[in-house]
Amino acid sequence: RLKQRKEDKKKNSIHLPSFPIHASAFNKQQQNSNKQHCTTKMSEKITEETSKRICKHMNEDHAHTIHYMAQSILLTSNKKKKGEIKNATMTSISNKEYCIRFVLCNGDSCEMCHETIAFYPTPLVDSKDARTRMMEEHNRVLSPQFSYLLTPVILTTLLTCALLGYAVEILTLETLALHLSNPPPSFIYVLLNTYLVNPFFYASISNFCKMVYISWYFSTVAHALEAFYFAYLCRTKLKLGWMSTLKWFSMVLMVGYFVGWRIKEMVDVQAKEEKKRMEKKAS
Repeated sequence: RLKQRKEDKKKNSIHLPSFPIHASAFNKQQQNSNKQHCTTKMSEKITEETSKRICKHMNEDHAHTIHYMAQSILLTSNKKKKGEIKNATMTSISNKEYCIRFVLCNGDSCEMCHETIAFYPTPLVDSKDARTRMMEEHNRVLSPQFSYLLTPVILTTLLTCALLGYAVEILTLETLALHLSNPPPSFIYVLLNTYLVNPFFYASISNFCKMVYISWYFSTVAHALEAFYFAYLCRTKLKLGWMSTLKWFSMVLMVGYFVGWRIKEMVDVQAKEEKKRMEKKAS
């Protein structure tokens, strides 16, 4: 009887064949689920209430960023407007763009400006993505521009530092003194002897070489100290990322305070906006 029951169970049971899931089919299913997830995220629009909350936070805690956003708009726009920016505020933000309002004063005349900036190349996913994008905008508008170096004073400083470094580190002072005492037919050595060594150092080549040596190492140490100080301001006061801080560090290391004053100006703007905020809270 037991054998008969076992045989009956085997006959009644149905054995389904096992089919292994192919990797490509699994990947397709995962891609479809990711697409559905992305579409659900894209549907999360920034509401008016969320826009007001973000704008309030930016205007109260990051007013200096809004100020330089407005300045960046003026520099990149085709209208070529110039003047002093006052009372820059963020008025709204959506998934596609954000709006800034500011007063532009040129002498005694002032005008109200409204500018809209689109999020490029992709719009915001949701309200949480706004913080990341605002941080990117913050680093963008406060990062140095290559055009800062294209001024006569800075180009002269770069050339002077390059010549000092070449004379001390590559040419060496002994070779420089030898060329000045017995100048080869070179326009540069004739200029040095005529306009520097003879009138200012009373034809003393050794004093001139000492001056070149001291000037090179003094400028190197001074620029390095300035670079570290302004990098500290970038990280602690302006809250810049490492890449933007490294750009400022490199520029200040090359030309010193001739670029560093821009960081000091940004810190002063931030301090002024912070003072305004504290006065508003007190009142």
